[in-house]
Amino acid sequence: MFCPKCGGKIKDDNSFCPLCGEPLEAYKAAQAQGISQLVPAGADTEKSTDTAAGAAPDTAIGTVDSVAAGAKTGEAVPADTSQPDNIVVDPAPASTADNGSSGSNIPKINYEEKKKNPVWIFIAAGAAILLVLIIGIVVAVSLVRKVAFNDQEEVVAEIDEDENEEVTEVEEPEATEEPEAEPTVTPTPTPEPEPANCDVTVYYGNEYAPLSDVLVEFKKDGQVVYSDTTVDGKLKAEDLEPGDYVIRYTGADLFGDEYKITLEPGDNETDTVLLARLEDPEAAYVFITWEGSQDIDACMYNSSTGQYVKYDNPVDDMGNFIYQDNNAFRGYEILYIRDRNADYDHIIYVMDQAAVQTGEPSDMEADGLRVRIYTIDGLVDDTSADKEKDAALFSPGSFIDGEFEKNAVYVDGNLSKLAGYEWTQIAKDEPGEETSSEE
Repeated sequence: MFCPKCGGKIKDDNSFCPLCGEPLEAYKAAQAQGISQLVPAGADTEKSTDTAAGAAPDTAIGTVDSVAAGAKTGEAVPADTSQPDNIVVDPAPASTADNGSSGSNIPKINYEEKKKNPVWIFIAAGAAILLVLIIGIVVAVSLVRKVAFNDQEEVVAEIDEDENEEVTEVEEPEATEEPEAEPTVTPTPTPEPEPANCDVTVYYGNEYAPLSDVLVEFKKDGQVVYSDTTVDGKLKAEDLEPGDYVIRYTGADLFGDEYKITLEPGDNETDTVLLARLEDPEAAYVFITWEGSQDIDACMYNSSTGQYVKYDNPVDDMGNFIYQDNNAFRGYEILYIRDRNADYDHIIYVMDQAAVQTGEPSDMEADGLRVRIYTIDGLVDDTSADKEKDAALFSPGSFIDGEFEKNAVYVDGNLSKLAGYEWTQIAKDEPGEETSSEE
């Protein structure tokens, strides 16, 4: 069945058109009386193409109205056979509709407004939803942009801080106008001082050889900060703090040694000579050392025999002797006194032979000349020559009656100028007597 109002297809048992709301009771009654299709009631009020679609003329409207009136009162309305069958309009089929309502109790509806309302409702609802979506998108974009902008400000701030720090570090030295003032404006950290290393060599003086198994100790402010023993006469002290030290050497059956040294950053070196301990209580050593390249000689005058023990006469009649004339190996010499208690004087002196022969001043005092006297009891005298002197001869003292008497004397020329010693006053015209002029 089709709706007489909108032409939509509906179910046969529906009381209203579900599309436009048109009551169908009158229409059903008309069909029951033999009218195949009713012309829509509003066809005469619409300015459309109803007639072109086959709508019935105005006479059909009256038939529909009379049928509708009869349907409402329950009376049968006779069919009007005066109108030809071909004026009845059969509109296009309509969709099936729900029949859940009774058409006799529903008031008349403005179907044109009913057709329009659902469209505008959907449009309004769609517009509202679209507006809500747009607002949500705008808010979300604003939040995202705000967060991004804040992050960008933080990044820019961090970059600015870094650039300011870099500029400050670079520009600080440029802030001063005087280049020489830059180190005070931007001081550099004080570097750690370079450690000091020291190569040590120990010689055995009695045999002119390297000496092993010697304990070497470096003392700073009275405390031992390094110790080790020599191997083949050598050892290397490493990673010491630069500064002043006292080095002490000790070994079995040896006279030890101890002296001051200043270690500079980096590599240093030092050496010493140790002597075998004396076993004879009457004997003594005269031990001389120096630092330069001069040929210095340890000498002694024997007042009993009038002999000189020196480089050209290394031994006298009493058994006093020089171990060896040393002018090439190292700056030291050893003179051995066999009996220091003998009834004569042992006059000890040191001579620069070249200066004596030429009559010129000597540098042996300035070269660190040192004279040490040993007995069985150990070191009994240690004298360093005055560096301000330039004498060719230097006498630290004498053994008289077995005891060492200190009497440092400096002489420019030969031994005859050593005032206070009777043995230097030998008359030159006495035959057979050795004179000091030969020295």
